[in-house]
Amino acid sequence: MIRVRRNYTRGRLGTPKSKRSSRALPMADRLGGELDRHFKRSLYQGDDHLVFCHPQTGEPYDASQIRKRFYAAMEAAGMGQRCGRDSGITFHSMRHTFGTRMAAAGVPMRTLQEWMGHRNLATTEIYADYAPDPAYGAAFAERAFTAKAVEGSGDGQDAAESHEDVASGEDAGTGEAA
Repeated sequence: MIRVRRNYTRGRLGTPKSKRSSRALPMADRLGGELDRHFKRSLYQGDDHLVFCHPQTGEPYDASQIRKRFYAAMEAAGMGQRCGRDSGITFHSMRHTFGTRMAAAGVPMRTLQEWMGHRNLATTEIYADYAPDPAYGAAFAERAFTAKAVEGSGDGQDAAESHEDVASGEDAGTGEAA
């Protein structure tokens, strides 16, 4: 878990824009391990020290150096042609990747709003297109166009049974959990 209590913007250390911007958000275990190793190398391990500080000085990393390392990593990954604002991927893009990937994983929009620190839900809803269909629309479409559903479409009974099976998580063909 990362807790955002302060930020460093345009050369100044300050508090986040709003109360909602002070927040806690989850992180993958792999990232947690890397941050733990970074923390253990640092001389600055107090509660009030920066997580992303230079391990020898305790000062924020220089933004141009972060950008330079980020673009070098993109080059190494074969993505050099995508570096920079004009080409589509900046360091800030990782924030959007977080929002997109979390929405695609099924995180409720209200929870994602809190994690992203957005004041308005409408700002978070740019990620809603990536969220899975909570009504299992693909499963309904699959059931609607299987041989059994098409053959029995005269009385509507098969479609109703198929709807109940999808809603309960059962496979209509076998009666087993899907």
